[in-house]
Amino acid sequence: MFILAPIILDGFFILISIPLPLKHITFSTIIIFDLVTSIVLAIVYPFRLKHKINWKTLVVSIPFYFIGIDLLGLEPASLILKLLNLLKVFGLFFAIKELSASVIGFVKKSKLSYGLTLFISPFNHIHNHILYRRGSCQSSC
Repeated sequence: MFILAPIILDGFFILISIPLPLKHITFSTIIIFDLVTSIVLAIVYPFRLKHKINWKTLVVSIPFYFIGIDLLGLEPASLILKLLNLLKVFGLFFAIKELSASVIGFVKKSKLSYGLTLFISPFNHIHNHILYRRGSCQSSC
């Protein structure tokens, strides 16, 4: 479950770095974050999916920015880097989908959903009470 947050963040950071001009320090931070996430994914992702290695596994585990900019000396605005990272964002989307399905399956199998429901219900009740008491909720609620 802990792996989903870095994947989502990595996908978001790469996605915003493709069209936007970023400061050097911000871009360098994204490169390092992507490198670390790629290494973790190269180790964890195949094991979570029972050793199935396919194109998504390869795409999400390659740090294109690090290889392209730091090792090969390409420009950050290079079209090839932008296309490769766009492909990586799509691969990360599919990885999130597959890994979250395994998390949902674990929650169902372990019946954690009952505990989660009991934990969330009071907060939902309090939230609704505050909305109706203040009159913030219109007749459409």
